[in-house]
Amino acid sequence: MERRFQVRRQVASDRTRGVTGREARRAMGESLNVTLDWTALLDVAARRLCGNALQSLGDEPVFCPAWPFTLKGADWSTSKITAQLLIGWNAGFSDFEISDSLTPADWDFVAPCLKGKIAPRRARRSDCNSNPSRSSSPKIPPPTSR
Repeated sequence: MERRFQVRRQVASDRTRGVTGREARRAMGESLNVTLDWTALLDVAARRLCGNALQSLGDEPVFCPAWPFTLKGADWSTSKITAQLLIGWNAGFSDFEISDSLTPADWDFVAPCLKGKIAPRRARRSDCNSNPSRSSSPKIPPPTSR
């Protein structure tokens, strides 16, 4: 099975087509929409636990550090990276803070933090790592057309 990790970024924009057929685009806002898509192999118990935890989030926001932009706290003031929301943590992850008023120099490491929501998604048959030789593999019925 192929393991993949995809990141898609976009700014919502409006496209209009003029009389001459030329296309014009304009941004509808300044927010960057980030979509993460990945595949994970889990046994049945872990899959149920993960599914229940995600389902219990409901409309709660989730936070994800933008790991590629991680810097030492002391180096943050000289970087060109800006963010409204930061996460700071100590070496060994003994303590952390997510805040819009974080003082980077107080932390060993700092990264911009993405805030979003888990979009509901219907499970697909390919989402299960079903192995016909194992009777404990989860089975999801194929989607029915309405």
